[in-house]
Amino acid sequence: MSKVRRFFISLTALTLGLMFSVLAAEGILRLLGTPTGDLYTVNERKFNEVPGIYEPGQEIVRTINRHLPHKVRINHLGYRGRDFPLKKPNGIVRILLVGDSYVFGEFVQENETLPAQLERLLQARCGGMQVINAGLLGGTIIGESRLVERGLELEPDLVVLVFHENDIEDLYSPLWLGLARNRAAKSRFPISLLYPLVRNTAIWNFAMQISGKLRAVRAAQAARDSTSDATEGAEASAHSYDSIDLRKRYENELRHLRDFLRVRDVAFTFVTYPGHNAVNGSERHSGSVQWAVDIATKLGISTINLLGRLRDSRDPGAAYLLPWDGHPSAKGHSVAATALVEHLLEQERPLPCTPVSAHFTPFNRGF
Repeated sequence: MSKVRRFFISLTALTLGLMFSVLAAEGILRLLGTPTGDLYTVNERKFNEVPGIYEPGQEIVRTINRHLPHKVRINHLGYRGRDFPLKKPNGIVRILLVGDSYVFGEFVQENETLPAQLERLLQARCGGMQVINAGLLGGTIIGESRLVERGLELEPDLVVLVFHENDIEDLYSPLWLGLARNRAAKSRFPISLLYPLVRNTAIWNFAMQISGKLRAVRAAQAARDSTSDATEGAEASAHSYDSIDLRKRYENELRHLRDFLRVRDVAFTFVTYPGHNAVNGSERHSGSVQWAVDIATKLGISTINLLGRLRDSRDPGAAYLLPWDGHPSAKGHSVAATALVEHLLEQERPLPCTPVSAHFTPFNRGF
């Protein structure tokens, strides 16, 4: 047998072996319940066409937590929720609600998210209100500020930014910067050809889950290490931000966003939406919430802290999806939306509100 023939036989055997291994891994992961698809962000072309960050037209049931399946619909502008026109209709008051997974509504249904419930309550009180869900899973203020800038095309009357405690440590490795690298990679050959083929496989989605968890663990560890270093008086690592630096960075981004909106005469409200640890009395988590309140107040931004309202709710534990996950439940978002409505209608620059009759039926019933 010639060397060339032996080479091709070996190459064929190796190729078949790899193919079998990949197919076996795909099958095992599917049997274990690994999703074969998830939400996708826009590519470079769509990024320049729509103000949202998610690929338009998606409609899936997310099963990343098998105990909490939930349907997600991405509209034609790249936001979660129903379709609406790019140009604001006459007589409509628009609110651009920006934040991380707490705004997006991780693990809850379309009509249970904070933006959806806020819109229904405002519609029932005032009519002519529209709340846009500009939540970004895994986001922090860097990406959220960019979503505000992009969202001004929608002519919002008010921007509401929602803060969660992990927004500080997420600044260690901002998701928005990773999304930019991702868009660039998806646009280059040969990934531009391969990506559409592999993104709906269990292997790909398993790898994305692991990557996301590792990024979160590194960010959390860096935040703990830097806090420990600062406490002990040691010199901070050259490869991590000091926790004070992260907070200063958040404050600077918040100040920039305030100034950006003030020049354009767009009202701005800052909301702290604490997690279950803060609600249950964790000093570290509630301290981060109070820090955010203090910074926003110092910057002269209309601010509401939801910590007290969540603690005072009839069953604070039911406000979160425990024990399956720590995100807010439909009830938690209901408490938050109710408190936010009261704040928005009572602040110095209240939303335009013409009370509707008791028989008014919100146009977005069943959203």
